Amino acid sequence: MNNTSVGTRWYKCDLHLHTPASLCFKDRNNITPEQWVQEAIDKGLHCVAVTDHNTAEWVDKIKIATQDTLLTVFPGIEITCSDAKIHLLILFDVECTKQNVEDFLIKAKIERKDFGIQTAHTNLNLEDIANLANNERALIIPAHIDEFAGLCNVAPKIAKDFYALSIINSVQVVHEGFTLPDGKIYNNQRDEFLIHLNRYYGLKETDIENKKWEFSDERMKNARRVVLDAINTKKAILTFSDNPHEQGDSSHGLWGIGTRHTWIKMEVKPSLESLRQALLLPKLRVRNDFDNCPSQCPELWIQKIIIKNTEISDPKNTELCIEFSPQMNTIIGGRGSGKSSILQFIRGAFGRGDELKPIENIHVDFLKFFQKKQKGKNKSGVLREDSCIEVHITRKEIEYLISYENEQTTVSQFNTSTNTFEIKNNTEILNRLEFDIFSQKQIYEIATSPNSLRTRIDKSDPIISQIENELKLKSDSYVEQSKKVKELNSAIAGKDKILLDIEELEVKINQFKTSNAGELLEKLQNFEEEGRLINYYISQIEIIDFDELIEELNGIDYFDTNPLRDEYQVELNSVFSDNLVKIKLIKTELEGLKVKYNDLATDLNTKIEVSNWQKIFNEIQVSLNKTKTELLEQGVDLTSIQNDITSLSNKKQELEIIAKKENELLIAFSKKEEIKKEYFGLRQKLQQQRQSFLDSILKDRNVRAKVKFCRDLDDYEEALRRIFSLDETNYSNDLKIIMEKWSKPGNEKFLDQNQEIFNLLSEHNQNKTIDNQFGKLFFTNKVHNLNDKSLIDLDLLFPEDEIQIDYKVGNTYKSILNASAGQKTAAILTLLLSHGTKPLILDQPEDDLDNRLIYDLVVDQMKNSKEVRQIIVVTHNANIPVNGDSEHIIVMDSETKHIQVKLTGSVETKEIKQEICNIMEGGIDAFDMRSKRYGELFTS
Repeated sequence: MNNTSVGTRWYKCDLHLHTPASLCFKDRNNITPEQWVQEAIDKGLHCVAVTDHNTAEWVDKIKIATQDTLLTVFPGIEITCSDAKIHLLILFDVECTKQNVEDFLIKAKIERKDFGIQTAHTNLNLEDIANLANNERALIIPAHIDEFAGLCNVAPKIAKDFYALSIINSVQVVHEGFTLPDGKIYNNQRDEFLIHLNRYYGLKETDIENKKWEFSDERMKNARRVVLDAINTKKAILTFSDNPHEQGDSSHGLWGIGTRHTWIKMEVKPSLESLRQALLLPKLRVRNDFDNCPSQCPELWIQKIIIKNTEISDPKNTELCIEFSPQMNTIIGGRGSGKSSILQFIRGAFGRGDELKPIENIHVDFLKFFQKKQKGKNKSGVLREDSCIEVHITRKEIEYLISYENEQTTVSQFNTSTNTFEIKNNTEILNRLEFDIFSQKQIYEIATSPNSLRTRIDKSDPIISQIENELKLKSDSYVEQSKKVKELNSAIAGKDKILLDIEELEVKINQFKTSNAGELLEKLQNFEEEGRLINYYISQIEIIDFDELIEELNGIDYFDTNPLRDEYQVELNSVFSDNLVKIKLIKTELEGLKVKYNDLATDLNTKIEVSNWQKIFNEIQVSLNKTKTELLEQGVDLTSIQNDITSLSNKKQELEIIAKKENELLIAFSKKEEIKKEYFGLRQKLQQQRQSFLDSILKDRNVRAKVKFCRDLDDYEEALRRIFSLDETNYSNDLKIIMEKWSKPGNEKFLDQNQEIFNLLSEHNQNKTIDNQFGKLFFTNKVHNLNDKSLIDLDLLFPEDEIQIDYKVGNTYKSILNASAGQKTAAILTLLLSHGTKPLILDQPEDDLDNRLIYDLVVDQMKNSKEVRQIIVVTHNANIPVNGDSEHIIVMDSETKHIQVKLTGSVETKEIKQEICNIMEGGIDAFDMRSKRYGELFTS
């Protein structure tokens, strides 16, 4: 926790500690108060209580020793009562002294001669001592209730009656095993736990083997009983050290200080009242060492806002500075006190006004507020030429300053070396200083807009974002595959024409084969066909390009090791130099292979040219030319038939290429369908992750959510309108034809439905058919004019998932679709509070909510949410700061025309309680009257 932050905070406390004033403290004559205090500080403690046996001898000595430290000391004692010699811790306020504690001891009938003696005891019973302590405004904590001298040693009724006292709100427990639910360590490993307890209290192994128990089975049952009773009566379970001299030694000493502790949330200056308030709210303010250490500070939080020179600032003050706790902050005040203005300044400084655009009236209100003062009738605007808004925000322990001046926002980062802020020009920084800010109307908008809700959910879960990225990549892959299928379809489109051309050429050539040149023509045709195959092979060889690979190797630069740390430069320089040498060798080998390959191609051409096949082919061509001359003298021209033979060979080659394209098309089409199935599978995975995410964040909440796969037909209709370029209202009947095909009752074959709709529209597009399915010719033309991109969009178009939110009323759940505005808002606000770690800023979220909804849904979730994120909420409902246990309360002054803070503090501060009562409860008289009128309800 930032030590300079405001509001209540977590303190590491050991409130059962002994000093040399207890006669059972070893080395008591060799330990100084300064050594004792330093040991506590070294153990990381923030608060300690001096609780010696029946004495306050060292209270003032310890307080003096802590004067120049941050350690807080609660004066106290450990007193022994008459009931079975049970120990109680009695704690006094930090301002009390040795005298206050000794006065109490005398009233408790402990004689001075017995001060410091562990075995000394009062003749008063537990309840008498508790009431006596309460009269002195002291705090009572039953000590180590699960061991010797603890409540486990009294009759069950005495313990139960003691717990029933309203002034007993906490107990000290030593052993975690007694706190665990049935089925955990205590029940499943009972014998092992019993052995553990006896070893803990120093029983010898031989006695353990013979079951000569020091801590008996009966004592274990009693200890379990009093701990469970404490848990069931909602007592705070505290763990303190009772500072043993060493492990297994029941005497006291320095070693044990802080070896056990409890984290307790108290105000900035811990006091007994703050401690008392914390123990009243153990779930929110107490973490014993059976639990995890509480989160001290979120990764990102707003420290403060400074408002300078605005129309609503106090001209007497140069600036208004409002500080925030890293956890929950509540801004309260009467109407006109400017409490919501603080949030508007934060929104404006970060340029977040556009988020209000979907709700025109609040967007207009914001623009009128966050602008320079306008002249004329409508004198709106609170900014001046010299206005400045500064927001200090911390991310990953780095402090940033967001400044808004003259309609410009700048970002500065704090430099710890120079102790100054330095302007940063990297705009990405502002994007990373992300927080959520909502008004009640914004929250209601999310509740009534499935798209907004779905977007919020998707942004909240990194796994969902990952799946969406996979969907985008799969969609891109589908687009490319669709293009490839179209190209292949185009490539084979001329197959029938080529087949007809081949048939005609073969008939024509066969007619000539009966002439005198027939034999030569047939030979020529054979050679032409073989020559085509040979040339095709040679062309494939010539395609291979070594130069491109060699050029890529040339692009690999020398690796500069200078930026590396000195101790690794020599080693890594050797590694990379060796690698570069090998790359150069490979390049040289490639250059040599290039020459060899080119020689191979040249040699192939040479061998073909001198081959017997080429020789006979040449002879055939000479003979045919001679015959052609002779026939020409007879009036017969063979030139045309020679061209036909060449053309036939080329046509057959085209047909072979088409055959290959057909095989490629089958593979490409199959691949396209496979990609579509994979895309659909990712859509299913997305739905499952959305459901899983919502289940995880809403577990044990009064709100639940169901993600209905491909069931948001409103979003589907919007997508169709975008694809067909339709406005928002027309052609509903035409779209209904498509929608009905999708929304068949009970149909779960989503992939088949998608294909059926696509086939229908694709057929209309390609064949330009008009079969009266669609009512308007204009819409039919829209289908006819779909381009390739639109067709692909249709091919992958599935309805989005529908998010159904239910809220709990009594023991049943109801859908927010039929809920009131307040119920919708409460349900969505609960959802927003259920997940996330970035700051959440809320402006009067309780509008339209009744108190029961606020308490059952909103406040309950705020208490959980503030453990992991900062909350800043403007409110006029007392449930939020009081029952939400707000760490920091800011009271705005409603009796001045300028915006200014009247008071800040925590709910345990008397003045803050008074303000809450006056502003939110209608004053003490009104609150008291309601309490009296409700009285019968509580006493019946």
